[in-house]
Amino acid sequence: MFFRENPGLITVELQNNPLERIEGPFLISKSLLNLDISNCQLDYLNEFFFSDIPVLNYLDLSSNPLVELKSGIFSRIISLETLKLNHCKLTKISKNVFDKLNNLKTLELKDNLLIGPLDWSQIFTPIVRLEYIDLRKSGVTEFPNNTFVNNIWLRSLILAENNLNNFNLSTIFNEYLKNLHHLDLSFCNINDALSISTFSNLINLRSLVLSYNEMSANVLQLILSPLKNLKKLSLSNCKLSKLPVNMFNKFSLLEELDLSLNPLNNVFKELLNPLENLILLNLSYCNLSYLSKDTFSKTNFLKTLILSNNPLKILQSGLFPNLKHLKRLELNNCYLSSLNGTLFKDSLLYSDLEELYLSNNPLIISKNDSFLPKQLTNLKILDLSYCNLSYIPVNSINSFGYITELYLQGNKLSNYNNDESLEFLKILPKLEKLDISNNQLKIIVPELFKFNPELKWLKLENNPWLCDCHIAEMWEWAHIVKKDISIIAGSMLTQNKLYMLNSINSKALLCENVKEIGKGIKFNIETALLNRTWLRNIKESICDSICIL
Repeated sequence: MFFRENPGLITVELQNNPLERIEGPFLISKSLLNLDISNCQLDYLNEFFFSDIPVLNYLDLSSNPLVELKSGIFSRIISLETLKLNHCKLTKISKNVFDKLNNLKTLELKDNLLIGPLDWSQIFTPIVRLEYIDLRKSGVTEFPNNTFVNNIWLRSLILAENNLNNFNLSTIFNEYLKNLHHLDLSFCNINDALSISTFSNLINLRSLVLSYNEMSANVLQLILSPLKNLKKLSLSNCKLSKLPVNMFNKFSLLEELDLSLNPLNNVFKELLNPLENLILLNLSYCNLSYLSKDTFSKTNFLKTLILSNNPLKILQSGLFPNLKHLKRLELNNCYLSSLNGTLFKDSLLYSDLEELYLSNNPLIISKNDSFLPKQLTNLKILDLSYCNLSYIPVNSINSFGYITELYLQGNKLSNYNNDESLEFLKILPKLEKLDISNNQLKIIVPELFKFNPELKWLKLENNPWLCDCHIAEMWEWAHIVKKDISIIAGSMLTQNKLYMLNSINSKALLCENVKEIGKGIKFNIETALLNRTWLRNIKESICDSICIL
């Protein structure tokens, strides 16, 4: 393949094409910088394959069954900075394969079979400017002591999903990795590979992922002690049942902490106090049944707090008094029947809090009072899905007119005998997304949404809709008024399911058949070709149209 007549050619993307085996140069272009030939069924690269694209900067060879990388194949693309070799079924890498790639900064080798033996120190030694290595799920079990001796500029090292249990990690995390900022050791079975000196040389580490490794809290405290500059720490699912009170005393700079999926029970008194700069905290699935009102007293800068899937039942009064910077609060599946109005300070408006998730809680909504703390006046996203709700009074969300996304799927909302059951929509003028699927609603009319001019996404599936003229009006409203039939989520089939012009998904607005339905709708040529869900019941009926199609 040649591009001699395209001297300004910068990028070629040929991914997902079955390319034949090539002898000699693949391309001839003196200007090409970016080449993507991922998933092209290439199983062989000859030594001249890249010989005539000398200034190539970015190369993606992922998802090709290459099996082996031989010496010389990259020797003529010395300007290369990014090389991706993910999912290539690699089992062998020549120790000299990267000899000429002195400018390489990013190397991805994830999801391969590099069980070895491989001379990793020789493989990485020539890549002196390397900043990012991804070896996730690559079959690596060990490294020589001097593996990264020449990679002093390495910033990110991802070793996740490799079994490193029988390897002394401290031998590779040596003084040569003093510039390392991010280290991922998740799913590495490293509980027996840790020692006090494991991370002692990584003094500039900013982000550490140890998730899905079983370890004791005492050992963890010792190995983390040198990492005083940590800003992100993930300890999800490490089988931690108890943490020392002074566990985080040395981590005053920590901004993100993930302790999810650990059976911590109720061990948080004063534990979080040293983390005054914390921005994100994930305590989901921690079997917490009680949080004292002092739990978050020092974490005043929290922006995201995740407490989902804990049997809390009741949140203590004054639990969130100082969290005035909170933007996202997740309380899904916490067995809550209500939110205490005194969770937040009465004297403050928590204007930063924009997202509240309460899915899968057995909420009880009073007909007279708001079921949400009135201090949350700037809510934009509210998730009340699967909360066993049968009715939402208008005044219950009267103070929350800024909501743009409302999720009510999986409740018991019904409107067959009560046309006002969705009346609360009229006080949500900024609403853009609404999910009322999987309820018990039978009647749906465009007039319900006349106070929601910004509505762009509406999910109605799995309700027992009556097949009357209102169903026809909804499709007309979407097509004519909103000028986008896809506003009804699920109405447009995916590309591989399109047949001719029958592009409407029959599951988007299914309805129950009725015997008689008004006057006939007139169709123009364009819309008559569309295959609406309701055509089988309405096309031959006698409905009045709200507008002539």
